[in-house]
Amino acid sequence: MQITHKLNKNFLKKAVWQAKTNDNIGFLTANKRGDYVSFFKENLSRYQGWFVRNDNNLFKIIESISLTDQEKVLEVKNEFWRFVRKIKTKKGAVEESFFLPKNNRGLVYETSQAASFDLFLDFKQIFNNNEAERFYKIEIKGKTVIIECSNKQEKIFLAIKTSSAHILKKEQWVKRFYNLDQQRNSPPFERFVLWALQIRCTKAVFAVGDSPKKAIEEANLIFKKTWKLKKEKRKELKKSIDWAKLRNQKLAMAYYCAQNSLGELIFKENGQEYVEAGLPWFFNVYSRDELISLKAISQKQSHVAWRICLEMLSLIGENGQLPNKLNEGISQNADGTGWLFKRIGEQLENKKMNELTVWKIKKYLEKSLQGLVKSSTNKELALCFGADTWMDSIDRPGERIEIQALRLYMFKLAFELTKKSQYRILEAGLKFKVKEKFWNNNFLFDGSNDQTIRPNAFLAAYVYPELLTKKEWQNCFDNILPALWLDWGGLATIDKTSPYFNPFHTGEKPQSYHSGDSWFYLNNLAALVLYKTNPERYKQYINKILEASATEILTMGAISCHAELSSANQLLSQGCFSQAWSSAMFVELIKEIYSTRRT
Repeated sequence: MQITHKLNKNFLKKAVWQAKTNDNIGFLTANKRGDYVSFFKENLSRYQGWFVRNDNNLFKIIESISLTDQEKVLEVKNEFWRFVRKIKTKKGAVEESFFLPKNNRGLVYETSQAASFDLFLDFKQIFNNNEAERFYKIEIKGKTVIIECSNKQEKIFLAIKTSSAHILKKEQWVKRFYNLDQQRNSPPFERFVLWALQIRCTKAVFAVGDSPKKAIEEANLIFKKTWKLKKEKRKELKKSIDWAKLRNQKLAMAYYCAQNSLGELIFKENGQEYVEAGLPWFFNVYSRDELISLKAISQKQSHVAWRICLEMLSLIGENGQLPNKLNEGISQNADGTGWLFKRIGEQLENKKMNELTVWKIKKYLEKSLQGLVKSSTNKELALCFGADTWMDSIDRPGERIEIQALRLYMFKLAFELTKKSQYRILEAGLKFKVKEKFWNNNFLFDGSNDQTIRPNAFLAAYVYPELLTKKEWQNCFDNILPALWLDWGGLATIDKTSPYFNPFHTGEKPQSYHSGDSWFYLNNLAALVLYKTNPERYKQYINKILEASATEILTMGAISCHAELSSANQLLSQGCFSQAWSSAMFVELIKEIYSTRRT
């Protein structure tokens, strides 16, 4: 199957990159409302389909759309504002396109010629797998269909506006088997979905509303203004991409894709903009993930990142911590506030702020530090309480290296902003203590009482490089890289000789999650740190990571998106189809390397 990525820079220039694959690849694209559509060559997962966001949840509407006489997929084309698939049918090749308008609750499906397609529905909340409570009422009126989708808790109306009145009711239940869900140990693996309709047309618009009238109005609006909505999305795309001067076309295209997929995870709700951690199942706003991802947001949209940071200040609790999920302020994390002030500090380096804004930042920074010193400190060292670090599938209580680096950065920033000597003293005291407890002149321990080799040392170097000298960092990396390095171009999340190391991704059973699996965000971050430390010394590692990440983005999984992770044993696209911090760190890596040299 052919994969094509095509990005028009302007009416004269375009960037194109192509490859061939035998993998069951697909696509995922989203809009600024938090909706997404994702289809693969075959039905792989119950998380594929068209989903719409409502009240901090995702509702699945369409399970799949497939041409009636489809034989196989010949090509998947990413045009950044839409996806196009070339399908071999019994009567020849047909192109079908999928387009999500930026701010409308709709999906536009078009074919290059009149073709018959089958529509399958599966109305449910994304994590609700109850099969017994789905009801559909289908009414056809000429070229319009209205379908009431309901269960015992919710009801939504789906309107379909088509270019033809050739619409046939099917209303048959069909069993699906989801191979990817079985591989991920994510039951149920089988599910009945409704074969609702067979439609023959060249264009169909699907729209939702909380009443038949609203759904029909939305479908008619999108149908009528499709050309205008497409133009609007293409225009928005050009505003959101930072162009690169890279001779390596593969890296350049992966860079554009990573920017675009990160941008598609930014959505607006109740007048505020947020960054989803990932799609499909991390559609919530996690403070840590959002903050790690912010630096990579296009320079043309830097105001979005700044606004998110300022709005998050007010969420800091009395204990100095941020909620883990922004819409569920119960659980908190050990590193969110550190990342918040890391991102704010970077912004302050490049922007001149008004006095009121700086005063607000100082106020909340001091509040956070006071709370953290009281609630999360043990003998000067920053403390966490188990599953509140980014490695939340394992119990890591106590003093952890990346948490120390974040606390050190906060002390450093507090002194720079307030000029209060107490913060310089606290920074110097903690730095001394960390080197005493974590540094053995060969590598940094993962915990003050835990000498396990993990890649969290790279996080520490990214956040607070002042912890060690450049020579000491080189010595550290020289000693931990052999223990973590994977030949395909990534890092394991634990020493490969550890009895806890799992070479294969175990899906929803978390044995491998932070004890083997290779996380793309951390691979890219590590390459960035290695480049800053000694680009020539670590050239092979950096290039391998670049190549692996670019290959995954362009040719694996949901193409153009950077997935969450890979098994340690070989490069695979696994976990969440599109992960914000994976794309963000790839963008940062490219910017860091190619802002100083060209290749």
